[in-house]
Amino acid sequence: MLVSGKKYFNYWGKTLRQPNHLSADYHLLPYHCLDVAAVGQAIFRTNSALRHDLASFLELTEDQLASVFVFMLALHDLGKFSSSFQKLYSHKHNALYNPKGFNNYDGQYFRHDRLGLHFWRFIRSNVLFSLVESNEIDRRTKDQMLDTLTILADCVLGHHGQPINKKDPSAIKAYVDDHNEQAVEAFVKDLLIIFNPKLPLDKLAAKDWQKKLKQISWHLAGVAVIADWIGSDTQFFPYHTEKISLSDYWPLAQERAEQALAATDLWQPLNVQPFLSIQEHYGFSPTPLQHWAETVVVDKSPQLFILEDVTGAGKTEAALALTHRLIEVCVADGFYFGLPTMATSNAMFSRVAGHYQQMLTGKEGKKPSIV
Repeated sequence: MLVSGKKYFNYWGKTLRQPNHLSADYHLLPYHCLDVAAVGQAIFRTNSALRHDLASFLELTEDQLASVFVFMLALHDLGKFSSSFQKLYSHKHNALYNPKGFNNYDGQYFRHDRLGLHFWRFIRSNVLFSLVESNEIDRRTKDQMLDTLTILADCVLGHHGQPINKKDPSAIKAYVDDHNEQAVEAFVKDLLIIFNPKLPLDKLAAKDWQKKLKQISWHLAGVAVIADWIGSDTQFFPYHTEKISLSDYWPLAQERAEQALAATDLWQPLNVQPFLSIQEHYGFSPTPLQHWAETVVVDKSPQLFILEDVTGAGKTEAALALTHRLIEVCVADGFYFGLPTMATSNAMFSRVAGHYQQMLTGKEGKKPSIV
């Protein structure tokens, strides 16, 4: 894959806020996009349960799901190709595109996630053709397929925690130019060569499958948020300004993604302490509810436990005992407390923080994560 003449290499994606930093002061946008895609691929590879559940729900093979979603992750920052975003970085680098005119970047109403949707609409037909390898599709079916693909695009473009504002798309033209669109088109063309994503034609054209995709879209969006967070860590993804082909950079991004993900506690195997008894873990005799919680049969089937009792019956300890036992038999890999106020949450956090290391231990002397 040639490098010379590729307009997408004229765009920055990350810049340093410290002006006296000795390393490169910007990171090329196509490389950041590949960094995030590589993290998403590493997440799927590491978390087999997540990968299996998502693929099963969508009735895809795990390879099909990974190939399409990792490709889509590489599009998550398309909006940064806009001239308005590029104007945020004042520089004298001849290698970078220096737009003149155009509206200033509007982080409230025309953020780069929304601008990315403009570019997605510009290139989505090219993506569809690559997926189905046919132009012989009637207009109605093609529109259905494009709507389905746009759900996937929304999952990755909306990586700042909320769905994209889609009102008044014509106003976006004041923030982008032809050079941006040409760069995006060339970038996506080369990504399609690298990733070669595939989706079954019958899935893309089916309204029932589109409903399933909508149902699971928040899970996919969550993966996109985490992938972008990790893929932006300069400790593992140093800024890269030297122009090398995307196909040469991709293995570097994959290697760095594995290292970056391994440095987090995300999806690492748990070290589970054996559950002993309420008496052993808390130092007092169990209440009837707690005795039930420490003796009720737990297995690997789907289970729902609802604990209801009077104040002082020890519901929290009973819940923690059940959770401990469920983790021990490998049907849970963590736990979450949802409470109605900050005050009750703070009180519960203090109680759990004093106990959770009797349930789990960290690796290499580290404490297991608790937030």
